[in-house]
Amino acid sequence: MKRTRRSVIGTLASVGSIAVAGCVNENLVDTTYECKIEEPKNIPTNSQPTLGRENALVEVSIYHDYSRGTSKVFAQNTLERLITEYVETGKAKLVFHDALVEEEEPWGYDLASVGRYLYAEHGQEAYQNYLLSIYTTDDEVTWQLVGDIAAKVSADPCTTISHGSWKTYKKEIDQNKQDALNSGISESPAVTVNGDRVEDMSPLSETYEPIASKIDSELEFISTIHPTTG
Repeated sequence: MKRTRRSVIGTLASVGSIAVAGCVNENLVDTTYECKIEEPKNIPTNSQPTLGRENALVEVSIYHDYSRGTSKVFAQNTLERLITEYVETGKAKLVFHDALVEEEEPWGYDLASVGRYLYAEHGQEAYQNYLLSIYTTDDEVTWQLVGDIAAKVSADPCTTISHGSWKTYKKEIDQNKQDALNSGISESPAVTVNGDRVEDMSPLSETYEPIASKIDSELEFISTIHPTTG
């Protein structure tokens, strides 16, 4: 197999599926890292990926799907602002749920497994970097890009790609999807604030204000009950 820096099989559309290139599962992947992909023997214990202080007063749950352009639109227009305004200020924490819309959607499990591995092994900063890099890139999403992001956060690129290609967190991802369905959430992205669904999610390019408004209302309500909390 001739190895090139990037092997492209599709483009990243604003709505639809994300295309990822490369051979996987016991074969060489087309990257500069020359990875031979073997099934990981050690899988770090995974918890629900979270950004922010554990004791933050407001919990914002984000149900997303890496393989869908709708989640990309949401991330590009809303996610970074939420991190800046609420996570970095300690007002809220974001909890990410891998709610794949279609099980047969290509690459959903792969990219979600990469994210969960980076979170479990390298923490919040690595996970945040991965989220923003994957969702805001204008380049085609390839295994080369995944490896580059891993290297940027001091993770081993080949190990990271292995976890993605072998879908090592499929069980946890499937449980996330089932939990979402049990809560009445069947589309992605979706958002809840302290368990209360944000209904106004259209257009996706303008979701920051309704989410921020709901967070602010929740913080104001909490402050009336506990005036010294903050």
